[in-house]
Amino acid sequence: MAGIRAVAFDYGGTLVGFRVPVAALRAADAAMLAALGAAGLRPAAGPQPFALRLDAAVEGAVSAPRAVAEREVDIRAVYDTVLTALLGRPVPPATREALLRLHQTAWVAGVRVAVGVPAMLAALREMRLRVGLCSNTPYPPELMRAQLARLGLIDHFDVLCFSSAVGWRKPHPAIFRELARGLAVPPAATLFVGDEARADLGGARDAGMGPVLARVVRRAQDPERVAGAVIDDWPALVRLAREGWPVPAGGG
Repeated sequence: MAGIRAVAFDYGGTLVGFRVPVAALRAADAAMLAALGAAGLRPAAGPQPFALRLDAAVEGAVSAPRAVAEREVDIRAVYDTVLTALLGRPVPPATREALLRLHQTAWVAGVRVAVGVPAMLAALREMRLRVGLCSNTPYPPELMRAQLARLGLIDHFDVLCFSSAVGWRKPHPAIFRELARGLAVPPAATLFVGDEARADLGGARDAGMGPVLARVVRRAQDPERVAGAVIDDWPALVRLAREGWPVPAGGG
């Protein structure tokens, strides 16, 4: 593989890391209670603020096994179910949307961009490569775009592809087809950079893209089990994009 014309990335575990933003969720609690109060709703008292209970319940529901593993969940249906369980009655759609927005806005505080990511993305753009993001996320694309904007990353990407918009999660072919359509570059001229062997690298390989394991955010993956390039820092990826395929395992 040579003549790279596009580089696409997974999001969580590749470009960014996550931690539960407890302080930000606590800070969002008053606004959530106000939104509920405007609809005549009041949660029962509990050992944790409502925002933290909502977060734990939503994350548990999103992480639960699915009948069709690669089919993305309907996040609004998840919130409806969780909120009904927490409040004892259904929540109006407008209130659910307000809580969804407040919840996900608070979560921006739990996202940490890996060191060197903005400079690396800028270097790829300076090489006139197409740059894409392809993320498994049940959350609405508009909220994900807002998150990327708050992190200062959104202007680095030509294409944003979310499973919540496609309806299918990586490694399903549909999401890689949508990514390739947006990039408007042949898969054989595209590198896909991720941290999960099956969802990212296997899906990219099946789609005809060059799989690249990134061990920048998550160092524990075993490169011996990856059929593709392995990088341990972002300069190695820039070299790979410039020089073509392949490079030695470990970044070369």
